[in-house]
Amino acid sequence: MPLRDELQTDRASSLHRCDYVLGLALWAISAPLLCWLGLAAKPGYLSLSDCTPYLIQADIFRHGQLARAAPPEHLQGFFATNGMIVRDGREFSRQPPGASALFALLWWIVRDVRLAPPLISALALALNYLWIRRISDRRTALLSAALCLAGPLYPMLGASCLSYAPSALFLSAAMCVFTAGLSRGNLPSAGLTGFFIGMQFVTRPFTAILSAVALGTTRMFFFRERPRLPLQTALFIGGLVPGVVSLLVYNHLVTGSCWPLAFTLYGPDDRIGFGLRGLGQAVDAHTPTKAFCNLLTTLGQMGEFFFASYVWLIPLAAWWLGRILTGRRSSVGVFTRWDTSLLLITAVIICGHMLYWYPRAMNYFETYPFLAALIARGIWCMIGSGRAMRWLARLVIVTLTVWGPLNVWVAVRESVPPIRAIHNAIDCARQDAGNLLIFTDARCGVLGEELPEIPEAGFAFTGLFNFSLSKDEPVIYALDCGRENAALAARYPNHTPCRLLIRPVADAENRAWPFEPVLAPLSVLPNTNPDLNVGPPSG
Repeated sequence: MPLRDELQTDRASSLHRCDYVLGLALWAISAPLLCWLGLAAKPGYLSLSDCTPYLIQADIFRHGQLARAAPPEHLQGFFATNGMIVRDGREFSRQPPGASALFALLWWIVRDVRLAPPLISALALALNYLWIRRISDRRTALLSAALCLAGPLYPMLGASCLSYAPSALFLSAAMCVFTAGLSRGNLPSAGLTGFFIGMQFVTRPFTAILSAVALGTTRMFFFRERPRLPLQTALFIGGLVPGVVSLLVYNHLVTGSCWPLAFTLYGPDDRIGFGLRGLGQAVDAHTPTKAFCNLLTTLGQMGEFFFASYVWLIPLAAWWLGRILTGRRSSVGVFTRWDTSLLLITAVIICGHMLYWYPRAMNYFETYPFLAALIARGIWCMIGSGRAMRWLARLVIVTLTVWGPLNVWVAVRESVPPIRAIHNAIDCARQDAGNLLIFTDARCGVLGEELPEIPEAGFAFTGLFNFSLSKDEPVIYALDCGRENAALAARYPNHTPCRLLIRPVADAENRAWPFEPVLAPLSVLPNTNPDLNVGPPSG
């Protein structure tokens, strides 16, 4: 397949006022939709238990601190919290600080941390439009933005309190500056690109390293004839320095040393590379063979879930095989250097994560706009390739833009009922009993983990963790430690102690979630069945 820097690509390299207006409009359209997702559940943390350390650390930053006082040693068993490290009498997150710092800033501005990730993701979507518009045409940029917003993974992860949205924002900002710099040949853009990748390093270090490698390779191999390569390389590396130094300094302040990062202190085997890798009971040997199998597994998940089940491959195939399918030469069907660059950046981020031991499609979140841009290019290639291909392209567009929102709606319907039921039960109990000390079953693992897996209900993150252990806090959550619960209850005399139990309901067939939460007295013990945590029968 020939590579060609199309004249039309050069002509599309300048943004106009209309493009900035469209970018602002995309933000204004996507922000309310993503905010609705962020607020759909109560308390609305629509994701896995990995949200917990980001949220707690954001609260710590919001109060002007780097760490908070850890619970007394004899009480730490009650308040062991997912993703939080206790060291030298202080407690802090194992995660890099970039996402939590951004959440804390927006929390201070919008007064609700649940709105921070949606606003960040909406801004990233607008920036994605701008850089895609710069290397392509307006209709491709608009369609790629629509595909991102309609895909199931982007809005769900974009509205969750994880580090993916901030990381994607920094990469989108880097791409905006990077593409503008190559179009204009100016030097400051190289330093700014490095700066944004450095900020991504403070947020998701390994992904930032992959991003830097991908952008550097793109510049050196596909745009080598552009002037000032050595100087731009030096400025790019210089731009990385503030982010890299910030992470190392923060790590020294909370752990006492610049390296290793706090992430590996929480789980020494949860890191990049081969050897023994994993967490808890999942520690196993990570080998190149297993890395390749993980890659195939995750690519399969992407194919099924990123957009509609493999339908997104149709425009890519039609584009790449455009000459065979159309029987004529078409400049739209020829790869430009930018198209190849997008493929390269996507491949580097995806293949780089083979070094991580656990396969999950969310690690490829930052590749979403790159794939969307390539799919959009393929769709417009189909539209310009005859009547039959034009109708097939329209069918693909409808399928992709309907499938994603449908999956999001189904996911919300499945995850919201358990979360709302639990927090509604807590609110009702507070009306009767006032402040509560709630003990969760030990099978929950640690605070902030999923509920015990319940048949036909799966799991749901419930937001059961403590921002504060103050005696003025209306609700305090603690692990259920059996006979020792009474000693903790005595430390909170103004809180009514109770157990959070889950029991099946009689009319299960008429319920979206066939269970209900119960706040029972400490004298009511959980069922001993390890697979099902149930309370006393109704009545």
